[in-house]
Amino acid sequence: MVKGVRSWRFGYGVVAVMVLLMTGCSGGEPPRREKDSVGWSKCNELFGARNIDALEDQMGKGQLRTEGKSFSVKDLTAALDSEALGWDPEIFTYSAGASPCRIAIRESDKLFDSNVRWTSFPGIDGPYQWRGTGGDVVAVVLSDGLLELIFPCKIPGAHKQQEKDRPLGVRVWGDGMPKFDTGLRWKMIVALARNLDRELGCVNKPDIPSDFTAA
Repeated sequence: MVKGVRSWRFGYGVVAVMVLLMTGCSGGEPPRREKDSVGWSKCNELFGARNIDALEDQMGKGQLRTEGKSFSVKDLTAALDSEALGWDPEIFTYSAGASPCRIAIRESDKLFDSNVRWTSFPGIDGPYQWRGTGGDVVAVVLSDGLLELIFPCKIPGAHKQQEKDRPLGVRVWGDGMPKFDTGLRWKMIVALARNLDRELGCVNKPDIPSDFTAA
């Protein structure tokens, strides 16, 4: 009789522990990132997983999600290559470019965004600084939250003026992100620029420095 009571108590105890464990798991914090393996994997490919992890920390509390259409490096550079090959200096063209990785926090104004496009060397008001060997790279700070790199990238088979007149512009910025420090912005934009340079196969081999922090 005693043995039966002990056995019953032991079984009840196991069930109770399992219920507590299940309750604890269900009541835990939701994952920081919404399930979107395609969007997150592409952002990691473009900027590097460590940089995306650091960005997550700097975006603060809330659940993060990728927005819009994310692009892989291969798809993004295929579109850039096609556009460069079709460029004609006699015909005015404007490219809004693509936003390959956009990350937001639900019910918040916090947003990380990026943009890549063929552009021109800066004809804008505001501070900018030449960097690199022979001015290969322009670092343009347009505002506290936005950093842009503009660098020449000669595409094989494109018009002979393409390298000079249609350099590549790469931007990153954050809205509502006071903790998005310039150091991380620089790391992210350099990672993206180098990935694009490598995949596009820029004939001129632009010098994209890794040790410069725009101020």
